[in-house]
Amino acid sequence: MNLETTVSIQSKEFYGSQLLSDQLIVSAKVEVSVISLHTKEQKMAMSLRTLELFFYLDKLVVHSLDMSLYQVSVEVDGEEHFITDDKGKMLRAFSIVELQKQCANLKADKWVLRQQSAYDEMVGSPIRQQDNTLEVPLGNNKLY
Repeated sequence: MNLETTVSIQSKEFYGSQLLSDQLIVSAKVEVSVISLHTKEQKMAMSLRTLELFFYLDKLVVHSLDMSLYQVSVEVDGEEHFITDDKGKMLRAFSIVELQKQCANLKADKWVLRQQSAYDEMVGSPIRQQDNTLEVPLGNNKLY
């Protein structure tokens, strides 16, 4: 599993003056630095053609990104990899059936639909400690 760590440093200068008495003005220059450390999991990508030829897949995951936008990844030996086309672009579709058609030659043990809800953030609820990911088993109904 690859982890990508980003460190960002932002410096800002603030100038201020304050009248302390009738004739005394105090000026100050303050520099504030904010250091942020962000670590995010970075998933590797594999081409659809490579996956069709060489691998047996533990799980194929259809990610629900938006109301009708889906992206697909696979789990191989415990590591998740996004699937790309021959040009290196992420495999995406506007329907699950379209993705099932494109991935019909993959040898996956199981298919799941994965959704992560942003509902808590939208209504202003506190951030949860646990993940709110929902995975639903998918069957390939071969409607293509």
